Amino acid sequence: MHLIASPQQHPTLGTGNQQSLGIHSRLRDLPLCDFTVTAECTIRDLIEHFHNQTQLPGVIVSEAERVTVLSRQQCLNCLLRSAEIHYFVDNPVRVLLSQTKETPLTLSEDVSILAGAQQALKRPHEHQGEPILIQQKK
Repeated sequence: MHLIASPQQHPTLGTGNQQSLGIHSRLRDLPLCDFTVTAECTIRDLIEHFHNQTQLPGVIVSEAERVTVLSRQQCLNCLLRSAEIHYFVDNPVRVLLSQTKETPLTLSEDVSILAGAQQALKRPHEHQGEPILIQQKK
């Protein structure tokens, strides 16, 4: 599943193009998950969203002029490294962002699904399952 960048407070899953996907289909034709929080959202609230929305692959985090993605796996890895997890979860999401230095693969909605898949597979093996940030044209 892929993420699409537009502000959302509650997770939504778009249906994508209702027609069959083909060789010329674009990323915009795929079902896209849309969920954004600010960097000040608490980790506890984010964990609750992940718990309640099991299909959610990650979250788009907006921080000042920066937009990035924090995947479910990245969040879990940070939590597992924390010695005092019960104190850690009351911190803002920006604390998690400071521990993950990975830059999300960001692609335009006009990119073909084939080209997007090729780019995703060029990432290191451990990052191939990470969400892709899909930018919508305004």
